[in-house]
Amino acid sequence: MTGTTRSRSVVAKRGRRRYYSATSRIAKGLSGRRSGESGGFYIYMKSVCSQTLFFSITPLDPIHRLSVVACLFSLELLYEAEVWMIVDFGARRMEFPEPDFSYLRESNDALGDAGELRRRLSQDGYLFVRSLLNSQAVQKARHLILEYMAEREALVPNAPVLEGVMPKGGKTVNLLGNRAITHQKSVLRVLEAPELFSFFEGLYGERSSTFGYKWLRAVGNEQFTGAHCDVVYMGRGSERVNTVWIPLDDIPIAKGTLAICEGSNRIDGFHKLRETYGRMDVDRDNVEGWFSNDPVEILEKFGGRWLTADMRAGDFLTFGLYTMHASTTNTTSAYRLSCDVRFQPESEPMDERWSGDKPLGHYAWMKEPTVTLEQARVRWGV
Repeated sequence: MTGTTRSRSVVAKRGRRRYYSATSRIAKGLSGRRSGESGGFYIYMKSVCSQTLFFSITPLDPIHRLSVVACLFSLELLYEAEVWMIVDFGARRMEFPEPDFSYLRESNDALGDAGELRRRLSQDGYLFVRSLLNSQAVQKARHLILEYMAEREALVPNAPVLEGVMPKGGKTVNLLGNRAITHQKSVLRVLEAPELFSFFEGLYGERSSTFGYKWLRAVGNEQFTGAHCDVVYMGRGSERVNTVWIPLDDIPIAKGTLAICEGSNRIDGFHKLRETYGRMDVDRDNVEGWFSNDPVEILEKFGGRWLTADMRAGDFLTFGLYTMHASTTNTTSAYRLSCDVRFQPESEPMDERWSGDKPLGHYAWMKEPTVTLEQARVRWGV
C-alpha cells in the first residue's frame, strides 16, 4: 500500500444544524489520539457577516485536546459555524462529511431481523454494526500483535508499545497470513469470534465457514488502500463470500478507516466494471488488483457515494465480493491495526487459495511483471 498525505484538517462553515454532530465526532477523534501521533488541526470559522477566522492547533495532551473542543463549542455560539474535516483519501483531499463522502449507516437496529439485514446488504452493499465483538477481547489481541511487532523492532523503541508508534522510514513485519500471530488463541478469539459465526449463520440461514487465511495489517503513515473489489482476489468459490473488516483499536478517520462505495455492488453505473474488471482473476490474468487510487474518479465515472466512519474496537463492517471499497490515508505516526477475514455459507465451494490449515495464497500474482490497471482498463473500455 502506498500513498502521499498531508496533515488532517478541520474546517468550519456557517450553519448550526450539523455542527454539534461534527464537533462531537472531532472530540472523539481528539480523545483517541495518542501522544506519539503527529498532525495538526486547522480550523476555519466563518461568521454571519462573512468574517473568517483561522486557527492552527496541535493537541499534545488531554488538557489541550479538551481545550480545542471547548474552543469549538465557544466559537459556534459566537459565529454559528459548522465544522467539517479535510480528509486525505487516496490521491485526493476531500471534505467530510459532504453528500458524496459521508457516514456509514449503522445496522444495530436490524440485528435479529435477517430479512432486513439481507435487504440492506443487497441495497447498500455493506452492513456496519457497532460493538458486535467484545472490545476487551479486541484490545487483548491488539496488545499481543503490538508485542509481536516490538520484538521485531517495528515500533519506536522508547515509546509505549500500546501506542504502536511507527519508526521513521518504517520497518516491514510480515503479518498477512502469518499464522504465528493470527492463530494465537487471543487473536483467533477475535478473528473467528463466536459472534461472527452466529451473525453469518443468521444472515445466510445456514451454517457458515471462514477462510483459513487472515489478512492482518499494520498500515503505516501515508499508507492507504486503493479502490477495488475483492472478487478479483478470491472469486473462485462461493459468490456469497463476505469480507469482514475488523478494526483492532479505536480508529479515527485520519488513521485510515475503510470506506465503502455505496451501491457499487448493484447500480447500473458499475455494470460494465463488474463485467470486465469484476471477471478478472489476479493469479490467472496477472493484472494489478486496485482499480483506482482516485475516489472522485469512481464517483464521476460510475456513481455511488463514499461512506466511512470513526471506528471503535468491537465494531464490524462487512460487504460482498462486488462492493467497491478503499481506505482513507493514515496521517498519524502510529500504525493502524486491522484484519480482514472472510465468511461464506458452509455448503458452498471455497476458493482453494484461502482454505485449510496451509492456504496456498496467491501463487502467480506479482511473481513476474504484471499488466497495469491502466493497460487493462483501456482494453476493457472502462
